[in-house]
Amino acid sequence: MLAMFIALTSPVVLGAVLFAAVCHELGHYLTLRSLGGRVEAIRIGILGAEIRLADRPTLSYGREMLAVAAGPCTNLVLGLMLAWGGRDMSELYIFSGAHLVLGAFNLLPVRPLDGGTLIWLMLAWATDPFAADRCLRWIGVAVTVSLALFSLWLWVRAGSPFLFLAVIGLGRSLCPEKGLVKKGKRR
Repeated sequence: MLAMFIALTSPVVLGAVLFAAVCHELGHYLTLRSLGGRVEAIRIGILGAEIRLADRPTLSYGREMLAVAAGPCTNLVLGLMLAWGGRDMSELYIFSGAHLVLGAFNLLPVRPLDGGTLIWLMLAWATDPFAADRCLRWIGVAVTVSLALFSLWLWVRAGSPFLFLAVIGLGRSLCPEKGLVKKGKRR
């Protein structure tokens, strides 16, 4: 998916997207460190980077919510600042757009995105992790199907397949190996 994006876009847009992604992950990382979290590994996947904590249970639900929200908040704040700066320097609008789109996309209520993780943490805190899993699974399916339909409409109307490609990544997070559908015996 990234290779297709690189092939079809300008170097400025690619730079803006990569800069927004680095800022997003730095927001998570710096917040985790300030809350006492120890980062064990950073893994790059189809939907972006994933930060693994060395001692996950050491963060409370509230602190983990702050760390999860830090990435999208970083993007949204920087996006607004760059848009304001774009009044004098129009090139900043591309960087602003990359931040705003990345921040908003990451707030979608689908795991493993930050929005899905935030909702899962809130539900797990209020009920239990198993109820949070079940509830978020259905929310994720509803959001992904809705986005798939919208992105197909957008692709047909505007000729842009990029949102549809992102939805494919979201759909992949709902695959059987992730627990949406129980695996049955093969015949």
